[in-house]
Formats: sequence, structure tokens, C-alpha cells
Amino acid sequence: MVAYLIEQGIDEGRLRAVGYGESQPIAENTTEAGRLQNRRVEFTARESF
Repeated sequence: MVAYLIEQGIDEGRLRAVGYGESQPIAENTTEAGRLQNRRVEFTARESF
């Protein structure tokens, strides 16, 4: 996702990607529905880091 934003003209220095992998799921991974909920990208707009 970060690569796409850079390709669209966003300065790389303004972006930060954080991956939580399996450490912070929002749903159980024991069902397909739960796995679908955990396959997500979240954006947070901030004034500065």
C-alpha cells in the first residue's frame, strides 16, 4: 500500500507502515469470516509523527 501511495506522488518521508500480523487480530482466525475481517488495511491521518 505504501508503494502505491508513493507512486501517486506522496512523499515517502510522510508515510509510515506498521504491520501487526497475527499479534493484533480483530476477530478469531478459526473461521473464514474471522480471517476475512483480519485481512485489512487501516489508515490513520496525523498532523505529524
